Amino acid sequence: MFSSTSFWSRETRVVLVLALATIPIQWSCGGDSTTGPPPPPTVASVAVSPADASLQAIGQIAQLTATARDANGGAIAGKTFAWQTSDANVATVTPAGLVTAVANGAATISATTAAVSGSASVTVDAPLTGGLRFITTTVGRNLDPDGYTIVFDTEDTLAIGLADTVSVNDLEPGPHSAILLGLTSNCYRFSSAPIVETVLAGVQSDVELGVECLEFPAELQLTFVQARADIETVNIAGLLPGGAAPILLTFNPIHDRAPEWSPDGSMLAFSRSNLIKVVRSDGTGIRSIDYGTNPSWSPNGSKLVYENSGNMFVIQVVGFGSKLELGPGATPSWSPDGSRIAFEGDVLGGEADIFVVNPDGSDRVNLTNEPFLLDRAPIWSPDGTRIAFRRLNRSEDVGYDIWAMDADGSAQVRLLSLPGAQIPSAWLPDNRILFSSSTSIMALDLGDGGSADELVGPESGFIYYEATWRTIP
Repeated sequence: MFSSTSFWSRETRVVLVLALATIPIQWSCGGDSTTGPPPPPTVASVAVSPADASLQAIGQIAQLTATARDANGGAIAGKTFAWQTSDANVATVTPAGLVTAVANGAATISATTAAVSGSASVTVDAPLTGGLRFITTTVGRNLDPDGYTIVFDTEDTLAIGLADTVSVNDLEPGPHSAILLGLTSNCYRFSSAPIVETVLAGVQSDVELGVECLEFPAELQLTFVQARADIETVNIAGLLPGGAAPILLTFNPIHDRAPEWSPDGSMLAFSRSNLIKVVRSDGTGIRSIDYGTNPSWSPNGSKLVYENSGNMFVIQVVGFGSKLELGPGATPSWSPDGSRIAFEGDVLGGEADIFVVNPDGSDRVNLTNEPFLLDRAPIWSPDGTRIAFRRLNRSEDVGYDIWAMDADGSAQVRLLSLPGAQIPSAWLPDNRILFSSSTSIMALDLGDGGSADELVGPESGFIYYEATWRTIP
């Protein structure tokens, strides 16, 4: 047998030792070893783009972006930046790098991350002045043929036509005022508010100057509200004797409604966007009376009763006398002898009823006293002995019918029942009652067996209501 020491030669043992010495030894404690993450890249520079920004108007904005780069110029992702402006009076910057022009000049916008900054140059070169462009439109009857004059900032004057555009340039930023002069006595601006416009540097702003000229035809009697379904404008219109189609009487592009002629036909009261106006029949002398709607003249034409925000008021029209509050109520109607005012009033726990009250607010009396019937819109007969109104019986589900009663509330009788809502608005001297039905103006002839004739409408796209009658002076 061979011994172990004799099995390996001396030469073999030397070679084995050398081979083992070349194998690397890895030391571990309880698991496999891993290689650690590489160190994060170092920010060597910050680039801001665009490097140069030019803003041409005050308030104009520009978006800047920043990129961190390493020593080799490679982009480093995931960095956040602190933004700063060298002059906030020229340009400001948000934490997201959005720059806004404040005033003419130059500023440096910087972005910083890891104590390394980059910057961009921002120049604001905006115009120092602005301008106004005055635009006139004229609508109505008996238009002013000579055009108008604009007095600008109390000293400069400009001529402008009925439908014209005139520009004023090189104005200092800030408020500027103007006055439109040269209007004839029957022509008015759409708005009575002072003309004040703020000029912005580098901006030319439009100033719309709408003019309405009023004059009512001498033979006009039937007057009513005309509304269109496709636009917000509501105007007062009329139908001339023998006329085939309504004609406009007001032209302002807002809401005109509730027309009411004075007893002698010389003045028209109406509501323009909840402001009661009065104007003479020749179109002159328009003026505001008070906030409210549904005006009704006293028999002598010196006062109006009207409603506003659920209350009724009496105001002196001739001579600008005092205003008297009558209490809650709506759609007031003055009796022909001036002694009583009929109106619709709410009943506690029930529907509205027809009431009467004295012009001083005393002696308030419920005439219909029907808590389960809705009674509204009273009108007086020409002799003052009867009152017509509309009534809704919800249990019948047929809409509003026209009823009438004696002035003390007795002898209530239904005059007309048609599908839909029938709303009386005026009782004429020839014993006809004007009322609106759906989209039309109708006349109920009480002297002809109660026949109902259509006076205006229906016409596609139009709605007619609140008819009144004018006595020709």
